[in-house]
Amino acid sequence: MKKLLSLGLTFGVLLSAGFGIAGPNASAKLELSCGSAQSGNVQTLDCVRDGRLQIRVAAINVVDLDSYDFKLIYDRGCFEIIPGKVKEGPFLKSLGGTTFFQKDLSKPGVAWLSGSLAGKSRTVAPDGGGTLVLLEFTILQPLESGRLLSDMFEIKDAVMWDSEIVEDRLK
Repeated sequence: MKKLLSLGLTFGVLLSAGFGIAGPNASAKLELSCGSAQSGNVQTLDCVRDGRLQIRVAAINVVDLDSYDFKLIYDRGCFEIIPGKVKEGPFLKSLGGTTFFQKDLSKPGVAWLSGSLAGKSRTVAPDGGGTLVLLEFTILQPLESGRLLSDMFEIKDAVMWDSEIVEDRLK
């Protein structure tokens, strides 16, 4: 009986750690677009204005979003991030929760971004999609017209948590 109980506890811990069971945000994704939240989903770099480029990172198809963490990798030979122009978007706090937003821009070519709701409450954890982060870059060299954002920017190591702290690593 003791071995059976031990096996059951071990199996339950493995399942709750994310092995074999997908959480509510397993089908969620992060999407890059050019410009502000109002300009829509522009996937090319043709929106450069005055030597600057604004990138929007949006959550798509999330459920009960409590926290997120991801890295935005960019070509540091073409772009320089403007630290004062990395801002939290409105989506995570859209239901009235208080948020914590962190940015680590210490490594050239990488913006490590995280956001979290204060406390643990499903009532303020949003569903659906919206802007998580807005970033602005200075253009360091001319860019080819029609070039895709996905050619020069990549989201890596993206993780989302719901209000029950179930973790989903995004693909």
